Amino acid sequence: MREKELEVWFVNFYKLLSRYSMKVAFFLSKFPVSSETFVLNQINGLIALGVDVNIFALNKGNLNPADPLVSHHDLLNKTTYLLKEGGGDSKYKKIITRLVSVAKLFVNLQLVSKLFKARYKNSNKGMVLPVVVSRIKDQLVADIVIAHFGPIGVFAQNLQSLGKLDGKIMTVFHGYDISMKSVLEQYKFDYQKLFNESAGVLPISNLWADKLIGMGCPENKVFVNRMGINLTDFSFKQGETSSRLKLVSVARLIEKKGLFDAITAMSLLKKAQIDFRYKIIGDGPLEEKLKNYIIDLGLEDCVELVGFLPQEKVREVLKETDIFLLPSITAASGDMEGIPVALMESMAMGITTVSTYHSGIPELIENEVSGFLVPERAPKELAKTLISISEEKFDLDNIRSTAFRVVQNKFNQQLLYQELKSIIEKVHGS
Repeated sequence: MREKELEVWFVNFYKLLSRYSMKVAFFLSKFPVSSETFVLNQINGLIALGVDVNIFALNKGNLNPADPLVSHHDLLNKTTYLLKEGGGDSKYKKIITRLVSVAKLFVNLQLVSKLFKARYKNSNKGMVLPVVVSRIKDQLVADIVIAHFGPIGVFAQNLQSLGKLDGKIMTVFHGYDISMKSVLEQYKFDYQKLFNESAGVLPISNLWADKLIGMGCPENKVFVNRMGINLTDFSFKQGETSSRLKLVSVARLIEKKGLFDAITAMSLLKKAQIDFRYKIIGDGPLEEKLKNYIIDLGLEDCVELVGFLPQEKVREVLKETDIFLLPSITAASGDMEGIPVALMESMAMGITTVSTYHSGIPELIENEVSGFLVPERAPKELAKTLISISEEKFDLDNIRSTAFRVVQNKFNQQLLYQELKSIIEKVHGS
């Protein structure tokens, strides 16, 4: 074997070997969090594929450690908490503790002067970055670091620039972090540094990929990797729409979910003398306003705010549901959805799904093919579509079957985790 061929062989062998020994760390604001099961699923999915995974989190989350998503792979024993503050600590105690930690940094004046440069302004709020730097004795090390949400990617990149984190950083962009006006303004310059210095970004939709490229991220650093669902958790149901139309929304009670439009549409259904029952499952800051709106429209007999329900109870309700409704809108703040997992779950269960032309949702649902879409903030159009469905003006069996195949082929967790593993192997080997 000639010398050049031998060199190529060794390089390829090293790349192959490095893939099998690759260490991946997830960098998170809080862990584990009940509203971020997509992060837990992604971590567990990579572990199941044989990836060596660790977790770096600033704070402890609110999910019970006994939850199967946490306990199955003993994730807490893989987690390093960087702030190390007790959940019950008072605000005063936290401030004192942080000041003591930051004071210890002053033995290294060069590091202190670096910390207070303009680039670290956002990460320094609440003294979080200086405290974390002071508490990392040795470097945090991984081959690939996956940060969820733009601001946390910025924080991880800042830690790396200070010599406290070693690894190729990739940031997952979901929704608010690339749509909210205040976030985009606050992190305008930070995102540019993130694009230039990190190994890549992982938007969850083609829409966000285009936006990131438009913001200045090099196209070769953009890798779309969607959120998805575990199809084995859902059983597809067949059957006709019931005589009394049963509609359900499962959502946080926040502006971008479009629930006021949904309730307005229900008043139009009632005026059209459609026999229906609409349940809204979830909690959130708009609960009282939504409750009053239901009363104002005289819908107490047919619209119910159920509140939060555990996942198994939600699925029991969905088994008896005809239409899953999520008329998402762009909030006044600019906040937008990614591609809601709740829509994927309803499609996997064979429920007729109705949503809006919003964010990445048209990448999941094609109108009158795999579900139904109406414009944002258009309750009249929404009511018209719901009435047409109730009158069976469409081949709903075919639409529901098509919806299932879309989720099966494009939003299947197992396929998406394989795809993510391939992406990080490619980045690791580059």
